[in-house]
Order: sequence, then structure tokens, then C-alpha cells
Amino acid sequence: MDIEIKNKLDRMAVYKDQFKDVFPWDNGVIKYIAAIIYSGMDEEIDIDRLNEMKKLINDNTRRFSAFRNSFQPLLAILLSFEKEPKELFLRMKDIAHLFKQEKIVNNAYTAAACYYIASNADEADDQKIVTCFKQLYRGIKKEYPLITGVDDYMYFTVMAIQGLEVHGTIERINTISEQLQVCGMKKNELQALALTVLLMEHDDEDLLSKVVAMSDTLKEKGVSLNSFGISASIAVLAELDEADCSIVDVFLETVAYIRTLDGYSDEYIDDVMRTIIAILFLTYRSSRKDLVETQTLCYLVLMMSCSSTTLLL
Repeated sequence: MDIEIKNKLDRMAVYKDQFKDVFPWDNGVIKYIAAIIYSGMDEEIDIDRLNEMKKLINDNTRRFSAFRNSFQPLLAILLSFEKEPKELFLRMKDIAHLFKQEKIVNNAYTAAACYYIASNADEADDQKIVTCFKQLYRGIKKEYPLITGVDDYMYFTVMAIQGLEVHGTIERINTISEQLQVCGMKKNELQALALTVLLMEHDDEDLLSKVVAMSDTLKEKGVSLNSFGISASIAVLAELDEADCSIVDVFLETVAYIRTLDGYSDEYIDDVMRTIIAILFLTYRSSRKDLVETQTLCYLVLMMSCSSTTLLL
């Protein structure tokens, strides 16, 4: 398999054990997430820095803040890479207040949205982005009431930063979904895939043809596409693919190798988690920084939500 990916995965397995003592009271999946981030970015673990970030969050929030609880360890990791973490965090709190004013539910997904906005948009645009987020979420929720929820917040955050408007976005989602129905997915999985395609800011026709071909190839290889968290991966694989779906073989090799690592067998991490981990390590190889950042945060938040049912909290 690709030696670069193999080395990162080997480092991930080592890091996972080192993080046991860093997050002893946090949810069970965080040591895996921390290992993914640090090994993927080729960063050395700085425990003192992580503890500083945890203290920063605690010193500037109340006990039941959305920035604490399940999201705090992930946020501490993300802040640890910032040059001015306190400034960024205080801006996140201001964005959270804007969400509250718009009556957007305050939870870990909102907190992740605040981080993404603060990291990827100009401060002068914060109100405009939050307002756009509300319009997009409520408009699309009205159109698709049964399959749109808080777990889609990251999609709407990226859409809002891009300045998309409701009517045109709904039309584009419908068009993309119709063309992707040949993939034979359930409604939730189809929407996740359609929203990911939409965020790629790509020529839809070209990308859609690659996504359909990728879907067919994965099904031929025995990969189930109706598992929560896997369907959206197809668009990422299609975006990363260089020629003739060759990325599929790299992807399958990566998933298989993860299964052999200590602590990553069926007993601890399921197929969805291994798929997410594999996709993350493939996106780290991409030259598109925006794709890596968007997809990484989307998947990390997804891992946090999956962990509530698949791992001990």
C-alpha cells in the first residue's frame, strides 16, 4: 500500500495509546480523533498545549456551554494549532451569540459551525453568514423535513460562507439528487451525497458522472453505500481520484490496513468509523486545502455523533 499513508496510520495507532492519559474523562472516541489529526498532519503531540487549550475553554465558558462537554476535547485540539487561540475562541463565542439571537439550537454542531466560520471567514461577515445559515437550514428543512437535521449543520455552514441562496440551492439539490438516484441509496444517504457534491464548487455534470462511476465500482467491490457516514465519502473519493477510479484500490487497502491496527478491530471501531478514518487520510494527501479542512471537520463531528451509539461516552 501507499507508504505515506501506511506510516501515518502506524503513527496514528501509537498516538491513540498516548492520548489515553490526555483525555481520561472524555468520551471514548476522542483518543482516536486526536490520533487521526496529529498523525494526519504530521504533528508531534504537545500535551501541555492541549491542557492550556482545555483551560482556555473552561475559563471563558459556563458549565453547560456547547463548547464544553462532548465537543471540548475536539475544540481543544483544533485550537492548539492556532497562533492566537484566545482571539479565535472569543470570536467563536460572539458567533454563538449570533446563532442564539437567530434562535438556532445550541449544541455541539453549532459549536463546530462557530469554529469553522471563525477559521474560514472574515469577521465582518459573521452576521451575514449566520443569517444565511438560518435561511438555508430552515428553507431546506421545509423542503426535506424528514431527512434534514442538526447533523447537517456543517453543510449549511459551508453553504452560508459561500453565500448560497435558498431557492437556487434547493433546485440544485433536487437536480443533483435526481441524477444520483441511480446509485440506489436511501433518502438520508442520498441527501448527504448530494450536499457533498454541492459543496465541491465543481462542474456538476463532470463530478456527477465520476460519482456514479465511483458508486458502481464500490458496489462491485462489495462496499455497502447505505451506511450512515459512508455515502458522502463517494463524492470525496471522486474528487480525489486521478484516473479510472484508481483511488478505490487505495481506499480499500487503507480500510483493510486500519482493521489490522491495535484497537481498530470490530470490537472497538466499526466499518463506518474505519471508512471515515480512511477518507480522512486520503484527503490529507489532497492539494486542495479547502477540501481537506471542510471534509475533515465534517467527518470529525460525524465521528463524535456516531460515537454516542457505537462507543462508550
